[in-house]
Amino acid sequence: MFPKQNDLCTLLICLVIISNCFPLSLSKPRQKCIFKKCLTHIGDLKMEAGDMISCRHYFLLPYHNLLATGPNSMIHIVANKRQSRGYIVEDTRDKYVSRNQESWCFNEGPGSLGRIGAVNTSRESLMMFKNKPVYYNLLKCNCQHWVEYWANGEPKSPSVWKISIDKRCPLLTIKSNHILSS
Repeated sequence: MFPKQNDLCTLLICLVIISNCFPLSLSKPRQKCIFKKCLTHIGDLKMEAGDMISCRHYFLLPYHNLLATGPNSMIHIVANKRQSRGYIVEDTRDKYVSRNQESWCFNEGPGSLGRIGAVNTSRESLMMFKNKPVYYNLLKCNCQHWVEYWANGEPKSPSVWKISIDKRCPLLTIKSNHILSS
C-alpha cells in the first residue's frame, strides 16, 4: 500500500531536480546558472538596441541568437528546420515569450558595428526578406550567422566551429553586395 523506499528516494530526487530546473520563486530577475554562465529569463533580461542576445529554450538545445532593436523588441530568424527555410521577423518581447515560454538568455552586448549600425543592418535584412523565406541550415546558415552579420558585419557561427557557410545562404549575397556598393 505504501510506496517502497526506492520509490520514495526516486521521487525525492526528481523533486530536487525539478525544483532546480524550475525555481518556484518568481522574484525578479529569474536566473539559472549552468556551466558558470548565468542566464536570465527573457522576460526579465535588460537589453538595448544593438545588443546580441543568446537564448536557450531548453538546456539540451543549442542557443538561439537574436538582435535587440530596442528594450522590448528583437529581430531574429524563425526557422522551420525540416524544410530548410526560415523567416526574418521582428518580435516584441511579449510575443517572443508567448512563443518560447522557457527562454533563458544572456546579453552579449553590442558588436563591432555599434548599436545603430547593427540595428540598421538588421532592419535592411528584414525589409529585403519581408515575408519571404530564407535558406536555413542549423550548421551552415543559422541564426548566429545572421546576428553576427548584423552586429559585426561578418556572417559566422563560432558555435559550429569551422564548418563553412553554405553557398545557398543569402548572407553571402548580401555581404558581397555591401562590399561592391561600398
